[in-house]
Amino acid sequence: MNSMADPNTKHHRIYNGWVVVAACFVLWAVAFGIQFSFGIFFKPLQDSFGWSRGATSWAMTIHLIVFALCMIPAGWAIDRFNLQILFSVAALLVGFSLVLCSRISEPWQLYLLYGLPLGVGTSICGPAIPTIITRWFTEKRGLALGITSAGVGFGILAAAPLSNILITAYGWRNAFVIFGFAGCIILLVCAGYIKNPPQSVTNQTILAIGKSATHNRTHPLLPFQTMTFRQAIKTREILLIILASISANISNRMISVHIAPHAMDTGISPSVAAFAVATIGGFSLLGRMVMGFFQDKVGVRNSMVICLTTMGGCMAALPFHQIRSDLLLVR
Repeated sequence: MNSMADPNTKHHRIYNGWVVVAACFVLWAVAFGIQFSFGIFFKPLQDSFGWSRGATSWAMTIHLIVFALCMIPAGWAIDRFNLQILFSVAALLVGFSLVLCSRISEPWQLYLLYGLPLGVGTSICGPAIPTIITRWFTEKRGLALGITSAGVGFGILAAAPLSNILITAYGWRNAFVIFGFAGCIILLVCAGYIKNPPQSVTNQTILAIGKSATHNRTHPLLPFQTMTFRQAIKTREILLIILASISANISNRMISVHIAPHAMDTGISPSVAAFAVATIGGFSLLGRMVMGFFQDKVGVRNSMVICLTTMGGCMAALPFHQIRSDLLLVR
């Protein structure tokens, strides 16, 4: 059963919206898999150049700053430009950055290449993607978004051990080249399938949102009222979502970048350290799929509370794991 009846697609066996979901799933898997695999390259870069941990960490710091600052213009561009061209540009930026990273010899070169072009490319492939999915779906929207966002978990799950295998077999320079070419090609293929729905589908989406707003008002607004960007960022709900997102992502990225090199420092093998990063992706994949399904049943707000509470509890438990490990070593 199609999630939205479209007269141009209703006789097709597969609703076109699900094709877009599949393309965005793979796109997120590649973009975020590359981003989260930096922790696996961390130790080889340190060992090759003798850089300090702080100096090496600045590459990801600059990358994330660029990534965050470019999210707003990326969302603006998605609303205004041809999506296939836009995501093709992102693919080329990602590939260009990683291939040139294989030739670095100074920290500033890593900061420049990993920070700027890769930051811009992954921001285009980042959080603005759900706006495309919501245009295709009224029913089963939570499921569609859950499947799409599960690409993040799948990408981390696959890219972390793959990075270690490539680095072990071919060295970190060749691993960057392989990641660059493979990532660029896969993203270019995905770009060919990402498009906005026909006008008939868009009209149905707007109508469905209007009906939902009418039946679920919690404060006196017009039955269906659009907001400008300036108005949106002044609302309490948007500000709280931004604060929650910043807090969650800072914590998440700190763990993903430093868990592998920290594990190697304690004598854990690179393959097991890579598996630790992959575990983050595995549970992220499971959680996104499950919450995507339940979001349609328990609501967006409750889903967010469940996810943030679970994440916060796990973060709070990490120091106790370290304390327990130290006690076992003393004994």
